[in-house]
Parts: sequence; C-alpha cells; structure tokens
Amino acid sequence: MSATKLFKPQYLTLYAAIEAYIVAKFLPQWVPEKNALAWAFLPLLVLNYTLHTLFWGLLYPYCFSPLRDIPEPKSLSARLFYFHFMSQNPPGQHFLEWSRTTPNDGLLLLRSPFFTSRLLVTNPRALAELLNANAYDFVKPKPIRDFLRQVLGDGLIVVEGDVHKFQRKHTMPAFSFRHVKDLYPMMWRKAIALTEVLEGEIRERSDGVKEKDLSGTREINAWASKVTLDIIGLAGMGTEFNVLKNVDHQIVRDYEELLEPTGEKMMFFLSVVFLGRKAVLRMPWGLNEVFERCTNSLSSICEDLVRQKRQALKSGSEEDHVDILSILIRSDNFSDRELADQLLTFLAAGHETTSSAFTWATYLLAAHPDYQRRLREEIRTALAPEAFTDPTFDIAPILERLPLLNGVCNETIRLYPTVPITTRIAKRDTTLANHHIPRGTEIFLSPWAVNRSPDLWGPQAEQFIPERWIDNANSTDLSLPPKPNNHGGAESNYALLTFLHGPRSCIGQNFAKAELRCLVAALVESNNSDSRRIEHMENYHAVIFPEEDANYISRRVVMDHLFAPISEDSEGHLVFDTRIKSRGYVTLVWCVYRAKGSYESVFRVSEEFDHWYDVLLGNDTMSINDIQYPPVRGLDKPVAKSAKIRKHGRRRTEQNEIRSGREQTGQRRKIVPSADELA
Repeated sequence: MSATKLFKPQYLTLYAAIEAYIVAKFLPQWVPEKNALAWAFLPLLVLNYTLHTLFWGLLYPYCFSPLRDIPEPKSLSARLFYFHFMSQNPPGQHFLEWSRTTPNDGLLLLRSPFFTSRLLVTNPRALAELLNANAYDFVKPKPIRDFLRQVLGDGLIVVEGDVHKFQRKHTMPAFSFRHVKDLYPMMWRKAIALTEVLEGEIRERSDGVKEKDLSGTREINAWASKVTLDIIGLAGMGTEFNVLKNVDHQIVRDYEELLEPTGEKMMFFLSVVFLGRKAVLRMPWGLNEVFERCTNSLSSICEDLVRQKRQALKSGSEEDHVDILSILIRSDNFSDRELADQLLTFLAAGHETTSSAFTWATYLLAAHPDYQRRLREEIRTALAPEAFTDPTFDIAPILERLPLLNGVCNETIRLYPTVPITTRIAKRDTTLANHHIPRGTEIFLSPWAVNRSPDLWGPQAEQFIPERWIDNANSTDLSLPPKPNNHGGAESNYALLTFLHGPRSCIGQNFAKAELRCLVAALVESNNSDSRRIEHMENYHAVIFPEEDANYISRRVVMDHLFAPISEDSEGHLVFDTRIKSRGYVTLVWCVYRAKGSYESVFRVSEEFDHWYDVLLGNDTMSINDIQYPPVRGLDKPVAKSAKIRKHGRRRTEQNEIRSGREQTGQRRKIVPSADELA
C-alpha cells in the first residue's frame, strides 16, 4: 500500500480512534474521567485532519513531491482547474491557454484544491513517450473504465494490457486500409440516402414551391447520428438497420436515452468516477435503471447479431461478406461474448464520434460559403453520373484524391476532435519527458489543445484553413497539380491527436475518415447550407457537438454553373467545356464569349458526353440568336441558358428544355452543335 493511501480520510478517522484509546488508557490525566474516549477522539480527529492538510497541501507538493520541479501555470484558474474541467466551454480551451502561456518542456503540473496533482502533456516528444514508447505504462483510470464498460462492453476502448494487445492484433485486419476501401460503396449508398431523406423533409415543408426555390431548416445532429448508425450497421455488421427511415428503431431509442447530453447524466458520470460504480448503484437514482435497461437491450441486440451472422456464414447464405463482423468471425479468435463486446464498442464509438465530425464539417462549410462553393465544384467535376446510380461504382479512389474534400475533412477533425480531453494514470513508476512519474499519477491528454497549438500549427492554428492539407494549393504551375497530404504542414505526426497514436490509437480511424468523406461529399454536392449561429457548443458532452438548435439553412442545389475556358479559336472566341454534374443530373451547357462583344455558336463538349448527343439530342441545330441569356456569376457577358437533359437514380425523369421560339412554332427545339462546329 502506498503512503498516500495510508493517509486517506477513512484511515485518518481510524488513527484518531486508536490514538484516543491510547490517550484514555495511558494518559488519563489529560482527559476528563467521564467519557474519556469521546473527549480524546474529537480533538485528535481535528488534529489529524489539520496535520494532513498542512503536510499534503503545503509541505509535500513543494518540498517532497517528485513532480515539484515541473512548471505549473500561475493563474488562479489553474488552481481551480477541477471546476473549469467540469464547466469550461469549449472543453480543453484552458489547457490550450496554459500550455501556450506557460514555458514548459512537455509537461505542465496542475494542482487541485484537493491536495492532488495532475500532469498535462503538451508537446510531441512527451506524447510519443506516453502513447507509443511506454503506452502500456499508462492506463485509463479504473472508475472511468467501469463506467465505459456499461456502454461499450469489454472491447478495445476498455480493456488494458495483454488483453488489449490480443484484441487489437486480431481486429486490425478488419480495419486495414485495403478492407476499408471495400466498404466505401456501402458508405456512399447511405450518404446518398441521407441526402434523399433531407430533401424529402424539405419538400414536405415546402409544398407548392418550385424545385429551384426549395429551402428549409434541418437539425443536422439527429440525422447525422442516424446515418452513421446505418453505416456502422451495414459496413460493420452486414445488417440493414435502416434507421434513416425507421427512426423508432430500438437501437436508436437506446442510444438516444444513453447518450443524449443532460446535466443529470454529467452528474451521474462524475458520481461514478469519484464514488465508484458500486456506490452509485446503491443510490435511488432513476438513471441507474435507465442505464441498466438500455445497456441490457443493446447487449442483447449485439448477441443476436453475432449469432445470426455466424449461422449465415456456416450455412453459406452470404458469399460477399466484407463487413467487419464477418471478418472477425472468420478469424476464429473470439467467442460470441467477446464479439458482442466488440460490436458494442463499434456501435457506440463508431457512430457517435463520426456523426459529431460530420455535423462540425457541415457547420464549418455553412460558416465558410466560399469553401463550400469550391468544394461543390470539385466534387461535381470529379464524379461521373454513374456514381449516383451504380451501387458497385468504385468511388474510393476518387474521393481520396480530391484535395479540397480531404482538406475540409482533415481540418474539421483537427479543429473539433470528437474527444477533446482524455486521461491516463501511471500503473507503475516510470519516466516521462525526463521526469520521474510515480505510480498513480494522473495525466491529461487534450487533443483540443494539441490540435490548436500555435507552436505546432503556426499563428493561424485556430482558423479553418483546408489548404494546409493540400500540397501545391496555390501553385499556378500546371505541372504541379494540387494533391492532398496527411500532415497539414505540421512537422510531427503527434501534432494531430484526434485519433491518438501508438497501440492505443483509434483502430477505426481509416473507417471514420472514409465515412466522413462520403457524407460530406454527398451532402455538399446536393445542398447549399448557411448557418444561423456561429460558435455555439454544448457543455455536457464527452463527444463535442454544435448546439442542438444550431440549425442549418439548406437549399436544394439545382443549378450552380461551372464554367472553365479550355481554348481560344483562330477568331478570338473563347471555347468552354461547361459541365454540371449534380446528383441525379447530367446538365450540358454550351456557351461562348467573344472578346469583341458578339456571340457565335462555337461549342466544345468533352468526349464523355458524346453518348448523350446521339441518344438524347439528335442532329438538329439551333441558332445562337434563339438562345436566352441569363446572367451568370463570373462572366461579364451573357451565356447560353442551360438545359437539364436527364435525371438519374431513384427520382423521376425530368426535362428542362430551352423554350425560345416555342410559342411561335409550337415545336420543341434542340440545342446541338453541328458537325462543322464540333470539328
């Protein structure tokens, strides 16, 4: 037993009782004869606590503690960090301020008013030691693991030591980079389904409004949680939860009851941490019953999923089983109970954290409309129409190479890490950043503070700058096209702490990034969003979200013209390859801008659209004088009006034709370049 445990309050009381007996027995002259034991006990109890306070509060921290030489913030807020930890908004912001204003060599000492000291890790070198070199010397505190075990089971997040090493080794293949690529089509289908559900919701609220004017307010948080549940169900377990349409699914109700942030649940969590799970279970607290009911229900669902999947694999009824659960069952390394625990972890951690990141990405793009417009153009230029109709379309290599999409996603998870603060405790005497760390020392890690550190990310560390994740972002050299990078300009991998690092890093980070790419690409391609609120955040979240009623105004994007001059002919005409590829649409636009101010029908269309000429348009031509000229952003001259040719996918087919001259002729007119014009 350590010296600190010998001086806990319960022991101090016991010592006072023993001391009182000794005084009453051997020094009776010091106390009245009547009730001598009681008269001796009370003064000795006060004396014990006074000496305890003086020694552990004043002498030990500054004279004897092995941590006494570690620098500490001098502000009053640092002294009261426990209260800030429970109330600060956003989480981790004080850690960022202290690490920025207090010179340190990788560790900061945080003293609490309860005679305990915690450490805050601040630089990559110390982080590398803690998370990689000595990863298994530092574990999650037992009260936190006991609480998490109720929701996550004995999965990768909760277990420690050799059990964790075994589980991680045998689950890694299911989350390999190659296997995640096989899961992209499932994620993409669900992302498309989300946009359809959101559009349907807007249509219901906008009855009688024209297609191009459709707009409405949607609460993104709830839908983000539902779509990520659907994705983890399909890609993780091969099971169609379909909660996007069946919002009353049992699994949705259970997680909403468990994870919906409230002040009472925050107090429940803190009670478990400080008093222990067993003590809280004895309290007449309604949340005990809620947690028991919901966790039992989720555990039963996961056990049923494992049983059904194992039976399906044995019977050979599933040939193309690429989901994560199938991979784990085929590995034959886990019992059904262990598999159910892994599913509990994948369900909770896999859907709630990604839904938070997706919501923040939507918020950031709404707050930065220029990035949103540029991202939409990038996505539409890259995606062929088949991406929205062919369930086997190989979308992974396309999304992974889009510079701005990856920049937006990486910048989102940098600025808003889903878990802003986590903690470890030293399980043995060890060292960290050349300091001796006694057993039992608690250590804070703050992804929020590290990800926003000016020392690691520069003076604009707290600004949303997707270009930091793009090589050659501002290059005008066509031989150096923009391409995504994985470092964001930081010199160390440990500058980004969102998924942690080392053997305790998030095993599903490739899965989460792929999921986020699909969701952001699908939503931005089909919706134009702006935010009504800026910088709002909830207080009571282990996973941070924008405030629940911080809605986004989203408009169905029907036309957003993308003009790109590709050449100039011998007569000074600028020739455009103008393509609009929004979800469910192929729109061809032909236009020409002549420097002298006149217009002629000089058109150029890329080869991939040749098929549409033959099948849909025929060979008729139309005079340039018959074309209407609406103003288009970015051009000082009018251009040919666009024509929606065909709508793909599940939606009804529509035609939107140029009608100039139709009133006079009563005939449909087709805009097609002649053979001479295409030559």
